[in-house]
Amino acid sequence: MNLEIFNNPDPSGRMSKESFLFKNYKDEYDYIVEYCLSNNIVEISFKEKVYLCLNNISNIPTCQNPSCKKRVSFKNSTLGYLKYCSNKCISSDPNIKKIKEEKSLEKFGTKTPAESEQVKNKTKKTNQERYGGNSAMSSEEIQEKSKQTLLKNWGVDNPNKSPYLTEKRIESFKLSNYKESFKKTSLFRYGVDHPWKNKDIHDKSSLGAFISKNLKLKESILKKLETHSNYKLISIDYDKYKREVTIHCDICNSDFFINREDFHIRHKNKTTICTVCNPIDTNQSGTEMKLYEFIKDNFDGNIHTNIKSIIKPSELDIYIPDLKLAFEFNGLYWHSESQKGKYYHYDKTRKCRDIGIELIHIWEDDWVYKNDIVKSIILNRIGKTKNKIYARKCEIREVNDIDLIKYFLENNHILGYCSSSIKLGLYYNDDLVSLMCFTKKNGLYELVRYCNKLNNLVTGGSSKLFRYFINKYKTDIISYSDESMFSGNLYESLGFKHISNSVVNYKWVIGKKREHKSKYRKDRLVKSGFDVNKSENDIMIDDVGAYKIWDCGLKKWIYKCS
Repeated sequence: MNLEIFNNPDPSGRMSKESFLFKNYKDEYDYIVEYCLSNNIVEISFKEKVYLCLNNISNIPTCQNPSCKKRVSFKNSTLGYLKYCSNKCISSDPNIKKIKEEKSLEKFGTKTPAESEQVKNKTKKTNQERYGGNSAMSSEEIQEKSKQTLLKNWGVDNPNKSPYLTEKRIESFKLSNYKESFKKTSLFRYGVDHPWKNKDIHDKSSLGAFISKNLKLKESILKKLETHSNYKLISIDYDKYKREVTIHCDICNSDFFINREDFHIRHKNKTTICTVCNPIDTNQSGTEMKLYEFIKDNFDGNIHTNIKSIIKPSELDIYIPDLKLAFEFNGLYWHSESQKGKYYHYDKTRKCRDIGIELIHIWEDDWVYKNDIVKSIILNRIGKTKNKIYARKCEIREVNDIDLIKYFLENNHILGYCSSSIKLGLYYNDDLVSLMCFTKKNGLYELVRYCNKLNNLVTGGSSKLFRYFINKYKTDIISYSDESMFSGNLYESLGFKHISNSVVNYKWVIGKKREHKSKYRKDRLVKSGFDVNKSENDIMIDDVGAYKIWDCGLKKWIYKCS
């Protein structure tokens, strides 16, 4: 086969375009395709196939780090493939480490530049000049940029608030000897296997944390009040239960009390903070108003708010009579156990269902941190999803790219990522638009995730993916639907049977997010140094300052393959 045509100058890059070669050089095109198929090279760009064929490479290159065997990325037709899969592999390669050490010893007299006093002093001086402190994080601008990046990538403003990152850290600890090393160091230094079991350390740490936390809280409140010329801070109650701030309002010339969470929410949503001018119990919160405004902007029919005549004596925050659809906005503090009780959300959902109304609960943390996903769900419920794709025009693929799976679920599913053994995707014009995930538990498959790409309605997508799974694996399947947001109609359309309802369950509110209760089991809390004689409930409320919030329960479904 004559491939000399590829040696000619090609500034436009058209010789690597599949359509151009297919049309003008059919023999060469067939040769390249056949070469890749014979070497089992699939699911890569055509440009890569051309490069592999011209350079007589039969396998996609892997990372040069001896401890890593991952595939490396393709750079371009001139440079080909990268040598390493990531910066981490570059820095951890023993050969690269040795070269770096030799250069550092030669230049600074130390194994790494960071160990050199000369470099340390220069770094401090530069940071002082640029950021006004010993590190870049001393700058408020950098801190804000860091928070925005974390929110964009993980939906949190602190890595410790991300369930996924927390699980990754736990997995890393399990794979290392961290625990044993930690115990030995603690025994050597403090005479106990954990520093918090030493009374002096525990008391000192608790007091220091309490003072530091309260100073930061006061600074935060004062800074926010600077943007409100009509308010003046009077006092802050640091009690874990009251959590109140006392502020003077110049407009009504009175002192008012407001819960700290409500203060932060009203400030963020730019609504009147004063509870005298804007009473909490008689007006919608600013966040709830934004939910109403979003629905109003996208639905032309009648929308009622704060209506009490339908499920007396309860109130529906937002109701669309034409669709028999209602929305409840659940502020975390005001819908916690201490404010609403255990069965409030369940009872309200059941009352609506009994009269043919579907009630969707919008949780405050979902609205704040997963706003795009919540809005996409709402648009789908009110029939206003803009992009419609037919499943018959899509291609089914079993997806094995874990990074793609994580990204898709974190950005399109309200519950985010979870591990699964079988991932089925629908691709439209080579773009993943729908994903269905299954995992095997106790010998039975469970459908654990299904979602479409944001603001896309894939007509027939769920049934196409589900039929593919049934035809290939021929097994019974179970799944669960969350009563707070989903009716379960999808399962009925797929042929599932409703078999039971779970009891209501709770989560712990830590800061401004709900956290799964399994992360705060008593055994885990005791290992972290909390009092073994206290219950999980007492530790979380008294020591951690968290509070419970109850859901609406789950529906269990089963599909019998036979």
